[in-house]
Amino acid sequence: MRRIGEDPETLRLLEQGAKAAEGKTELSKRLEAAEANIQKLNSHIQEQVTMLRYALGNVFKTLNSYPAVKEQVEQIDYRTLALVRVLKKLNPGVNLDDEIELEARALRIEIFDEMSAKDDENRKLVVSDGEEITENHLVIISSKCEDDNLAIFRSKMDVGGPELAEIKDSFLGKKAGDTVDVTIQGKEHSVLIHSTRKKPDAAATT
Repeated sequence: MRRIGEDPETLRLLEQGAKAAEGKTELSKRLEAAEANIQKLNSHIQEQVTMLRYALGNVFKTLNSYPAVKEQVEQIDYRTLALVRVLKKLNPGVNLDDEIELEARALRIEIFDEMSAKDDENRKLVVSDGEEITENHLVIISSKCEDDNLAIFRSKMDVGGPELAEIKDSFLGKKAGDTVDVTIQGKEHSVLIHSTRKKPDAAATT
C-alpha cells in the first residue's frame, strides 16, 4: 500500500496548496507596495492642491481689485479673433500664422514686463541680477519642456514661497542668466532665470 504522502493526487494537491500560499504572499507584497504608492501619490496631490490654492488666491485677489478685468479680456479676445479674420481676408493665400505668433509672443513679454515693473514698485522689490539667489529673492523664469503645453512662458516666483518649495535648492546660489534643470510634476524642464528681485527687508540689510 502507498502511504498518503506518496499518493500522486495528494502530492499534486499539496503542491498546488504551496503555490497558492506563495501566490498569496506575493499578492500581499504587491498590495502593500500599491498602498505605499497610493499614499505617496495622495501626499503629492495634496501638495499640488495647496500650491494651486495659493496661485488661485493671487488670481482672485487681482480680479477682485479689477472688477472689469474679465469683461475687458473677453472683449480683447473677440477683437483679436476679428482682427485675424480681417487680415486673412485682406491677404488671401498668405499664411500669417507665424508672423501673428511672433507678434503675440513679443506682446506677451511686453505686457509681462510692464506688470512686473508695477509689481516691483508696489512691493518695493529691488532688481538684484548680479547677486546669488537666496530665499529672500524672487525669480523671473521661463522654461522649455518636451511638452510645449507644460512649458513656462514667463513667471515671477518667490524662491522662499510654496510655488518653488520642491525645487528651491536648484535656484539657491544661482544668478540671473543661469539655467537649471528641474523636474516639475514628473516632467523635465530646462529653466532660464531671466532676472531676480530682492525683497525690501532683505535689501535693507545689505
